Amino acid sequence: MSGVILGVGSPLMDLLVHVGHRFIAQIPGEKGGMELLSLEQLEQLLTRAGVEPFCHLGGGAANTIY
Repeated sequence: MSGVILGVGSPLMDLLVHVGHRFIAQIPGEKGGMELLSLEQLEQLLTRAGVEPFCHLGGGAANTIY
C-alpha cells in the first residue's frame, strides 16, 4: 500500500478574513487568541468585517497532511 495517505480527524473548516489592526482592536478577544463563537456571533462578526471569508480546511488530520 505504498503511496497512499489516509487522514482521519475532525472535519473542521477555518474561515479566514483579511482585516486591519483597527478591526482586531475593536472586537472581543485577544489578538492571536481563540474564541468560541455561536453561529449568530460568527454571522455578526463576518457582517461587520464587510468582506467575504476564505474557507480553508482545518482540523488535526487535514493540517498534518497538508
